[in-house]
Amino acid sequence: MASIAKGRVRFTYSLRYQVRQLSGVHYRRFPWEATRFASAPEALSDTTDGEIVLLFTDRTQTFVSWQDAPDETGLLCTIELSSKTFFIPDAKLETVEVSASPLWQPLLGAEVSITYVDFDRSAIEVRGNKSLLFCYLDRVGAIHIARHLPRRYLSAERVS
Repeated sequence: MASIAKGRVRFTYSLRYQVRQLSGVHYRRFPWEATRFASAPEALSDTTDGEIVLLFTDRTQTFVSWQDAPDETGLLCTIELSSKTFFIPDAKLETVEVSASPLWQPLLGAEVSITYVDFDRSAIEVRGNKSLLFCYLDRVGAIHIARHLPRRYLSAERVS
């Protein structure tokens, strides 16, 4: 769904209408990322160059990753959601179980919704059970996961 807002196409893509119960979370990471997670499994924020896999009790899954943006947008990349992996099989991604991490554990078992929070599709919120987690572009080709958005998003126009 798109609507016009201040001369720009406003994407209001939302999975709110598909609220589902979260049963697990995996990161699919590149081999060079494994040591970063192993050294700080209790961290209150994290970053991945790969993708996040949200697992639901209805046996569906949603992959969250970065993707090159179309040239006409003027953006380098966006956060995208898919029912399939964004990477080719020989990308050699390692799956890391992170469901029990301090970031994701409060959302386990909750009915969660996933919503873009900005027009550029560079941040999403995962909301449920009175908990909120953000996944946003940290740099080109990396997604940062944290409880709070950085300042640059707080002043941006938000999708409602």
